[in-house]
Amino acid sequence: MNTPASPAIHRGPSLSMLGAIYMVLFVGGLIISTRMAGQTYVSPFTSEDAILQFFRMHADAVRVQAFIVFVSSIPLGIYTATVVSRVHSENFVSQHFHKFTVMG
Repeated sequence: MNTPASPAIHRGPSLSMLGAIYMVLFVGGLIISTRMAGQTYVSPFTSEDAILQFFRMHADAVRVQAFIVFVSSIPLGIYTATVVSRVHSENFVSQHFHKFTVMG
C-alpha cells in the first residue's frame, strides 16, 4: 500500500512578524529622530544652505536615524532570505519558470 508523501513543511520565521519588526524599527527611527531634532527633515527642494544647516544642527538625530535604519535592515534581510528559501524549497521556480518566461 502506497501512502502519499506528506508535503514538506518549511521551517522558518514568520514573514508577517519580520515585516512588522522592520516596519516598527523604521517608523520608530523616524519618530525618534524627528523628536530629537525638534522638527521634520528639510525638503530636498529647499536651498542647499538650509539643508546643510539642518544636518549641521541636528547631526545626532541624523546619526540615530542612520543607525536605526541600518538595524532595521537585519529583519528585512532575514525576510528576503526566508522568501527565497521557501520559493526554492517548494520547487516553485522549476514548476512555474515556463509561465514567467512566456509572460514576459
